[in-house]
Amino acid sequence: MNNIKKLALGLLVAAFAFGFSAFKSTNLKLDPQWVYVQTDNDEYTKIPFVNFDDSSCRNLSAIPCSFQQPETDMTDHGTVLDYETVSSISGLEASTDKGLYQP
Repeated sequence: MNNIKKLALGLLVAAFAFGFSAFKSTNLKLDPQWVYVQTDNDEYTKIPFVNFDDSSCRNLSAIPCSFQQPETDMTDHGTVLDYETVSSISGLEASTDKGLYQP
C-alpha cells in the first residue's frame, strides 16, 4: 500500500509540473497597432501599422515622419492630429526619420 501512495504522489507531482509548464512566460515583441504619419506639414494621419512602410518617409520636413502607437495602447487618439498633439501623447514613439510620408 505504501508503494501505491508513493506512485500516486509521484504522478501527481509530474502532472502539476507538466501542467504548469504550459503557462511558461515568453517574451514576445508586439507590433504597434497604429502609426501616425506626417501627410502634410504639421498634420499626422492615423494608418494601420500593417500598411506602414518606413521607406516612404521623404526628407521634406524637419519633424518626425511618424509616431508609432504601442499595441497595448487601445486609446483612440483621433484620426488626424497636429504635431504638438501627437508629440505630447505619452507612449507614442517618434521615428528617427524626418519628413513627409508619401507611399
